[in-house]
Amino acid sequence: MNKNTANKTRMLVLTAMFVTIAVVLRYLGIMIPIGGVGGMRISFAGFFSKLPAVLFGGAMGGAASGVVDILGFLVKPEGGFIPLLTVTAIIGGVIVGVLWKKIKNFKAETFRLVFRIITAVIGIFTAVTFVTIYFFQDSFYGTVLSGLNSSRYSLFTYGSLLTFLLCVIVCATDYFIVKKQAKLSQTFMRLLFILLCANLTVTTLNTFILRSFFPALGNLSFLIYYIPRLIEEVLMTIIQCYGMSFMLNMLKKLRLDRTI
Repeated sequence: MNKNTANKTRMLVLTAMFVTIAVVLRYLGIMIPIGGVGGMRISFAGFFSKLPAVLFGGAMGGAASGVVDILGFLVKPEGGFIPLLTVTAIIGGVIVGVLWKKIKNFKAETFRLVFRIITAVIGIFTAVTFVTIYFFQDSFYGTVLSGLNSSRYSLFTYGSLLTFLLCVIVCATDYFIVKKQAKLSQTFMRLLFILLCANLTVTTLNTFILRSFFPALGNLSFLIYYIPRLIEEVLMTIIQCYGMSFMLNMLKKLRLDRTI
């Protein structure tokens, strides 16, 4: 068996193993109803459904994510099958694979600095917003805020506060990883950036899709439906990233992390 054939065999075997584990974990996941229909799934399938994308690139990552979505539905149907959700799953896998290939050699410190700057900017914006609301209602910014409709007002106030808190959680988690798991720290922050880009894109697209397919969700305010999904996605992505960083470190030790 030549080297190219061996690499392809390793890729297929590992991908099949990760897909199988992801389907099992998806089956064990919990669907939380919102508006009377399945609105949010809590599952650890992402640990393994995204690994092929990191190891073997966007094409294999998209294929693996799509297969996990289809097999997961066949094993445990939860409502009707919506092909567009499979499409977004594929998109998520492709994003992870493509971005990882582009930035896997970047220094983790670069991403830490970016996250901290983003957190600081959002924190300042949130503080200014709430100070204006409580003490400077007659200022220009206060007038702008008072003229917003309820959805936009909630986005500027509670949405910015929530985003700031999630950013703080991300930074705190990274600090803990650096202090307690130094070997994982380089992979963790780069991988977290990629997974947040992919998972939040998929969650946002899926929110619009589900609202269009289920009238009960469409009748809800977008933010009322989206914010719980956003919180769940960020928290699960942090956990997912830690697990994937550990898995990649283990595969590296076993010399199974070489891409083709």
